[in-house]
Amino acid sequence: MKNLYDIATRLNALSEDKQIQFRQVLAQKGIDSWALPIVATPNTDNTPQPLSAAQQRLWFIDRYEQGSSLYNLCSVLRLRGVLDLEKLQQALAVILQRHEVLRSVYGEQDGLAFQTIRDADTFTFKVESLEDELGFQQNFDQWLATCYRQAQQQIFDLSTELPFRANLIRIADDDHLLVFTVHHIAFDAWSQEAIIRELSLLYASSLEQMHSALAPLPVQYRDYARWQKQWLAGDDYQKQLDYWCEKLAKAPECLSLPLDKPRRQRNEQRHLGREIRLPLSADLSEQLRVQAKAHNVSIYQYLLTVFTLVLHYYSDSDDIVIGTSVANRQRPELEALAGLFVNTLVLRTQLSAQMNFAELLSAVSKTSQEAVSHQDIPFDHLLDALDVARSDTHSPLFQVLFVYLNMPDQQALALGDLRVDILPYNQQQARFDLSLRVEEQASDGLCLCMEYDTDLFYASTIEQMLSDYHLLCVRLCARLCAVALP
Repeated sequence: MKNLYDIATRLNALSEDKQIQFRQVLAQKGIDSWALPIVATPNTDNTPQPLSAAQQRLWFIDRYEQGSSLYNLCSVLRLRGVLDLEKLQQALAVILQRHEVLRSVYGEQDGLAFQTIRDADTFTFKVESLEDELGFQQNFDQWLATCYRQAQQQIFDLSTELPFRANLIRIADDDHLLVFTVHHIAFDAWSQEAIIRELSLLYASSLEQMHSALAPLPVQYRDYARWQKQWLAGDDYQKQLDYWCEKLAKAPECLSLPLDKPRRQRNEQRHLGREIRLPLSADLSEQLRVQAKAHNVSIYQYLLTVFTLVLHYYSDSDDIVIGTSVANRQRPELEALAGLFVNTLVLRTQLSAQMNFAELLSAVSKTSQEAVSHQDIPFDHLLDALDVARSDTHSPLFQVLFVYLNMPDQQALALGDLRVDILPYNQQQARFDLSLRVEEQASDGLCLCMEYDTDLFYASTIEQMLSDYHLLCVRLCARLCAVALP
């Protein structure tokens, strides 16, 4: 492994032209240069850094919409116990110092976007108190929903403001809320787990030992962005892109789900959303895991197949296109790093009347495995390669998303002697027509969470769809269903 790192370091020190030549030499020796570790590049003079492809997309959207809260990610932690405010502030300062992407601002020159890293001391930690406010305790849930909504809807000025906010709200001496809001251009769901884990370890350290409590990060996000820019000019990129162009050729532009309300034009779309949850019992959840194992597929692939079948039933279409998210952190040097690594994959399944459920399951499993092995293509590059016409009424390529989430390790939520709870948030925005998120619960049960655009669907329609999904799971476990819903 050390030898590979040495080769990667030597490669990284070369000019772009020399790198191309060196990669060819490595290929002749049977070494895949793109599989080498990403290595850090010093930035002592703090020169502007390139954006990753995903960052460029969000920067373009932000400029086009002249600021938007649609890509704000928000979490609220409730901290019960005696809080050491100085230690919490210091822990957050260390996190900002470690992760450059959380203290970067964005700009554009000659049509090229770039990011510039600010000093960690430009971060402001706000503290406020609710002790003197009357009434919020009587209806805490309503107050919390308002708190979430206000934090989520506060727009970032990415050109001047750090994409990371943290506010502490004091309810009582032994009760606080820690509110995080981060723009998606610097963060994803997997970043949240890494940051909470670091916050836990740092808070458990003394002030003197805090800077040495965590191992140094091997790379920064800018190193990944630079590596990706080089990869996008290589042969492997073209091979992956060719796969997607063949897989998605002549795919339907829009899934014809029966809408309760007509689609709005783009300039009238509000992206208003709501989430409805349907827990599955621990017994049914375990039966689904057993069924997946019996068919030699993952629980993700099994539940995705069920969703494909539900959409087939509702749309009366045999060509189903669903989006899904992947962490895109296959490399160990990226695992603990905050940043926008998540990528969107497009899963296309073509059904036939002759299929039984096992055959459909095999087809979906094969499609998802192929997609993961070609997951490095940025979504925007796929749109450009397919020359997808941008519609004024719906999102391109897919309008329905499916995600399977593992619950974070509950021990990672400990902050010293404090009891820490992540407070629930009912989504108020929707990026797609429908997004089905399946969550693993601490009780070993699964929970179906359907986020939907309230300008397209009534709540009763979504409740019925979730009920049909649940019924199909029950009948599949009882081996009473082939392909079509009853």
